Amino acid sequence: SDVSPLHKSEAMPSGIGRLSGALTVNYFDGSESDVFIGQRADMQRLALSLSSSYDLTGRTSVRFGAGRTSFESNLRRSTESNSLPGGVSMTIRPTLSVFLDYIYSTSETDSTTTLPGAAVDYSTNNLMLGLDGELSPVLTGSVSVGVEQVSARGADTGGDDDNLAANADLTWTPRQRTSVTLSGGRQTRITSSADSIESLMASLRVAQEIGVAWNATAGLTWESFESRFAATGGNDTRVLAELDLGYSLHEQYGF
Repeated sequence: SDVSPLHKSEAMPSGIGRLSGALTVNYFDGSESDVFIGQRADMQRLALSLSSSYDLTGRTSVRFGAGRTSFESNLRRSTESNSLPGGVSMTIRPTLSVFLDYIYSTSETDSTTTLPGAAVDYSTNNLMLGLDGELSPVLTGSVSVGVEQVSARGADTGGDDDNLAANADLTWTPRQRTSVTLSGGRQTRITSSADSIESLMASLRVAQEIGVAWNATAGLTWESFESRFAATGGNDTRVLAELDLGYSLHEQYGF
């Protein structure tokens, strides 16, 4: 739903000259909490995403793709968002890769409606350098740092903003059936409601397998949002708690 500048590197298939990819279609029709107005809004969101990767050599691969999101709400202006991601990844050891990613994205806001919100159009450029894989004998995941530039143009506001971006997603496995994941990041993102938001996020999740079929997950997430250019402005902080219990079916049937 959001055009996000942060990108996590993915493992590439082996084999020189191999092209792989995926086409994803996502549709949402329901209500969600709006962190700026403190209300639930009815929303419709259609997202299309195409991602591809191509192996140049046994150790080097390139990624490219495109995405488009259409958003409508009874409390916000409708928007059309587009993104063009690309990147290169190089394996520096069997379980670790270094990657360089670039994303260009735009967001156009409906200026004809009388719904609340600023009629602001955005464009962003983001460049991230990072590591993905086995970062140490006890930690796996992805870390990246980079720079991002946001440009806003509208009737009531406008300007350019350059910022540092960072992202981390680390997993520690103290025991065979237990995993602890720590995630965090600082980024500027263009949301589907056409707001440029600086966000800080930190989360902790613990997953435990119980017996053969049961699994449990507990998590806590802290997020802070600050609007950048929107005429209405706004900032908010929220804490999300998660507790999940799952059961896996292992029945097999033969005919």
